[in-house]
Amino acid sequence: MTSSERSHRHKKAPLVVLATAGTLGDLWPVLALGKTLLQRGVRVRLSAPWSFHSHASKLGMETCDCRPAVDMEHVQRFASSWDHWEKVKTERLHWGRPKALDLSARYHDLMTAAEGADVFISSSTQFLGNLVHEKTGIPSMTLAIAPPYAARCTETQKALKPLDDDGAKKIFHAVDGEPLVHILDHIREFRGSIGLPEEPDGPFFGNAPVIGAISRHFCEPDREKFPNIEFTGFWYHERPEWFDWQPDPLLERFIEKGDPPLVLTFSSLPLCNAASVLKVHARAAMLLQRRLVILSGWAGFQKNDIPAECIEHVFVTGELPHEWLFKRSAAVIQHGGIGTLAQTVRSGKPMLIEPYGNDQFFNAGRAVKLGIGAAAHPHWTTPEALAGLLENKVLCAAMSQRVQTLADTMLTDPGVEYAADLVMARL
Repeated sequence: MTSSERSHRHKKAPLVVLATAGTLGDLWPVLALGKTLLQRGVRVRLSAPWSFHSHASKLGMETCDCRPAVDMEHVQRFASSWDHWEKVKTERLHWGRPKALDLSARYHDLMTAAEGADVFISSSTQFLGNLVHEKTGIPSMTLAIAPPYAARCTETQKALKPLDDDGAKKIFHAVDGEPLVHILDHIREFRGSIGLPEEPDGPFFGNAPVIGAISRHFCEPDREKFPNIEFTGFWYHERPEWFDWQPDPLLERFIEKGDPPLVLTFSSLPLCNAASVLKVHARAAMLLQRRLVILSGWAGFQKNDIPAECIEHVFVTGELPHEWLFKRSAAVIQHGGIGTLAQTVRSGKPMLIEPYGNDQFFNAGRAVKLGIGAAAHPHWTTPEALAGLLENKVLCAAMSQRVQTLADTMLTDPGVEYAADLVMARL
């Protein structure tokens, strides 16, 4: 190697690999971190389903596919897998089926993405990420996006108390504590197949430093379980295509023609019964004499499903910046995904959460505990019950004040810039 070649190699920017899985709610915080690292002169490679690659490429990231494939069409086809109330009946979770996991393919994709990496960071949803470190020795970190993964057990127990339905507790415990605890036997078997001890030397999902894209004002980190954990605050990804975004004039006029409307969004959560869910919420808004803006999202809400008597009071629209819409709302009705919840708090608005699965049960419980929202069983709601909850528990001055206080407090979180500092320290 010549001196010039050695000099070029020495100057080559370090490479950080970010590996994630799940849906769009799991992607946005990863992109926020990747964008910040790019601004510091670091090469960033995203390991994620191919359908997410365009979002990373727009920011200048490298991309590498990681199975299984996830996009709106796929999740809508298997929408029942995201409804854990239904899964309680069969006691089988969608990710608990070994064939669906395809551990070998996922591991192969992660190892390919890790080639040449200086640091390998996997989100808590990418549960094979720690195997890359064990096999290669590449310095690693874990990114915690879902609060139950990294919150103190006492916080978890407190969060469950407002959700006193046995089904919610049962399914929550299936995904709480040690994530994916119900498939550990399959992972043990797979570890042996790639030449690793079936039992790791340390925590099963790794002992790498953990960065939480979570506000400590929402829940406290579990420092006993993760000694090297830092909660940095929620991260907000600004999509480049929205920098010059302008609202639909029809939507703008709809919002401005009266009191602030309610908003209904389930973001990237698919639904088996989107039409009936829309009808219930439209009629609840009518009972309150409130207008309702519905984001179609991966639930697939359609304008044609608006009841005839509600048509003048409901507006269904596609993707748009949540921050813009939420700030113009009276309250946000949502599933409790942490990204949507965080943006709701950031906008200073109270919420009604209808959790379907994963971390949504925990998040709903914390929102109730903090007094910033109410929670409802999504399959037991009626227009009358929803209207009562909204009127008596959500649309009140005291709750609005508590949300705004929390939003102001969260401004003290160091945010994604501090998270990038932690990554840079590993290089």
